[in-house]
Amino acid sequence: MRTRSLALSQQLIIRSRDNRRVRAPLRVGSVNVLAFDKLGAFLASGASDGGLCLINFDRSMKKMSREDKLQTQAPSARIETSFNIQSVLWNPLDQSQLICTALSRPAIHLYSIEACRSPPIVLDSSSMNRTGHLAAAFSPVSPGVVFAGATTGHIRGWDTRRETSKTMWEVSPLHGRVESLTASRNGHHVYSGHSYGRVSLYDLRKMSMGLFGNKPSPSMVHSWRFAPKSKNTNAIALMPHPSCNAEIVYQLDSGGIGVFDPARSAHLYYGQFNHEKKPEVSIFRQFEVQNEDEQRADLKSLRNCCAVFVTDNELTACVSYSDFVYFANISDRLLSGNISMNRIRTFETVHALDVHPLNNAVVYAQSSNIRVIF
Repeated sequence: MRTRSLALSQQLIIRSRDNRRVRAPLRVGSVNVLAFDKLGAFLASGASDGGLCLINFDRSMKKMSREDKLQTQAPSARIETSFNIQSVLWNPLDQSQLICTALSRPAIHLYSIEACRSPPIVLDSSSMNRTGHLAAAFSPVSPGVVFAGATTGHIRGWDTRRETSKTMWEVSPLHGRVESLTASRNGHHVYSGHSYGRVSLYDLRKMSMGLFGNKPSPSMVHSWRFAPKSKNTNAIALMPHPSCNAEIVYQLDSGGIGVFDPARSAHLYYGQFNHEKKPEVSIFRQFEVQNEDEQRADLKSLRNCCAVFVTDNELTACVSYSDFVYFANISDRLLSGNISMNRIRTFETVHALDVHPLNNAVVYAQSSNIRVIF
């Protein structure tokens, strides 16, 4: 796969192998997150200027397949918010709803794409500490149930079907701020990622009253550390395995990515990119530089820059690092060694990416541009 895209400011650029393209005017702010809906019909993008854009991805792809010449298409909708958007998620049980979070806001905003001009439903954290949320997740089995992890380390749950916007429950901080969050495919558990590679598991079926709480909250079943204690490494991404209910995929900002089975507390795969070594001996992904002095030990992987998908019965991770997008086979069930990998150079830092749920097309954002690889 290859992409050769021109830098067109504030555009959605779709380019195929034969160099045909479609572009759509977008925004001024830098894109922080990209998210497809369950069917891949719409692509949502959240930006630093508060713009929440909805792009009719199906229509863009159909236009490109019919015509060779450049087509211009505006986003289907743009929702204006007043905060720097950090995460965007679609409701898997109601594709007309999505939520977004921000570092500067303690509340979660729930939007309906059928009424874009209407005010959002605001899910209040009821917290005296006015800090925001980096990560959130919908329950895959309970309609209207939302989870979010705060920078204070709190984990909260809401039911949007209730008359009140107050939290159903709140878990007190145990392992520092929440960097990532996901729910298990059966809806029984919530996983949270923290500093020092810590990942915790909460059971939603086992509610207990805390020492200082006035509401029952989920019990923590287990907590694992996926990084050495000496390294300040954050678990920046958590995802359910796309085809296995019992496994999760995680990413560390130090460059590691792994597949983990919580039931057995066992790693099934782990690969680590060590950018202190020469490119040819990297065991996860390669980082091309003009000379070895340009390799910096403090480089970190960014949030919202990892996605997984299954193709030809193989689990593939799509990740970005600096100005490369990598495709790595992580289904080998190995804990070390070289892995199968392809890469595409983007020539600019990638800020966010996501994978189409049906055709595995990859979208990635560079500042205010969005590009597509397929």
